[in-house]
Amino acid sequence: MHVLGLGADDYLSQECSQKFINCMTNFKNSGGRTFKGNTCDAKEVIDVISLVMKAALLAGRYLHKP
Repeated sequence: MHVLGLGADDYLSQECSQKFINCMTNFKNSGGRTFKGNTCDAKEVIDVISLVMKAALLAGRYLHKP
């Protein structure tokens, strides 16, 4: 979905990833509706995805330092 965020090294850019995290947070805070038939807790899913992405961003910053 966020292929446009790919950098020259094929890693998702930190900027794109942070924008996606912000988008998910905004959706969660707005109380937006999910698709018909959804049985997942969207807030929980967003929290888990955001946590994993933030950890990956932190690791990426740490591992890419000279």
